[in-house]
Amino acid sequence: MTKSPARSTLKENRNSSDLKTTAVPIRSSESEQFKDRLRETIGDRKLVWFAKECGFSDSLLGAYLRGEKLPGLENLVAMANVGGVSIDWLATGRPPKTRAELRAAGAAPAAGLDQGRLQLALATVEEGLAATRRVMAPDKKAELVLAVYDLYQEPSITRDRVLKLVKSAA
Repeated sequence: MTKSPARSTLKENRNSSDLKTTAVPIRSSESEQFKDRLRETIGDRKLVWFAKECGFSDSLLGAYLRGEKLPGLENLVAMANVGGVSIDWLATGRPPKTRAELRAAGAAPAAGLDQGRLQLALATVEEGLAATRRVMAPDKKAELVLAVYDLYQEPSITRDRVLKLVKSAA
């Protein structure tokens, strides 16, 4: 569950709580349309149902839809999974929109996941959780590992940057 900080004016878009100094800024050109991509992801579904399926309040979902807040990694992963879209598309708008489109384009190996990238993703999540002394339920941890796995597909992403994201999600 996300803690609701005191209401403040956001000075810079962040991928986590604006109260955390370790949050990594994301490009405003990508974040400004986040609420539109989220609205598209939700579709005709009820907001209360969507928020419940994601594991957070409908008021927090409303803040995301109004552009008042940006989600941390854990909530981003949950929304992408419930909405059936890729994490990268939901966060940035970069294609492919769904994992099925990624597989159809041939970007994913036919045999499944890239074992080296999966090991790196798992090691990064384990390190981040150990550093924050956090234990996650297996389903949430699996979602986080898959999100990190997807992030490592981006050639410009660094392990340090992903580790900061994992720590902020934990």
